[in-house]
Amino acid sequence: MPQPVAYRADIRAARDWLNRYFDTQNKAVTSVLATLRELGESPVNIEVPDIAGTLEAVRHYKIARDAPAIEAPEPAPPAKPSSTGARVR
Repeated sequence: MPQPVAYRADIRAARDWLNRYFDTQNKAVTSVLATLRELGESPVNIEVPDIAGTLEAVRHYKIARDAPAIEAPEPAPPAKPSSTGARVR
């Protein structure tokens, strides 16, 4: 269902609820009904954001996450002290 159609259906549902469950002679209720009428008659233009960049980033993340891990080389052994006290590798 396109957003403007859903929007208008929600406005209509809100009006129906007010008419069914609230005192339509009450000033607050008549004010809300008038506002809903105005909203329902107003043009609706909803722009959906472009999420292509986000989807591409998620794809790259999943590929990197699922790729086999590359093992790091083993570290060099610690240096051994020499007889002079200087460290020798």
